[in-house]
Amino acid sequence: MPELDPSRAVTAVSLAQRLRQERLSKTPGVAETLDFAAALETLGLEDVDAHALRDALGTLIKDPQDLAELTPDRLESLLAPTAPDGPTPTGE
Repeated sequence: MPELDPSRAVTAVSLAQRLRQERLSKTPGVAETLDFAAALETLGLEDVDAHALRDALGTLIKDPQDLAELTPDRLESLLAPTAPDGPTPTGE
């Protein structure tokens, strides 16, 4: 997706990776991650927070129960940066 803003791409991939570690009925795959990144780009979100992400989450999380369980507080914790010695969104 060459037209995708790099910061939105990092947000999409980072959140998808973190959600894959959660107990979800259906974990997001590559297609869902690409759809989510495209939705973020379409929405033109500059500041990505839990409330802003709600509009795009249906592209990443397909199960209604999984989506319902991702409260704004839970999303904020998933969006929080990892510890300095922990993995980064790029896996470095």
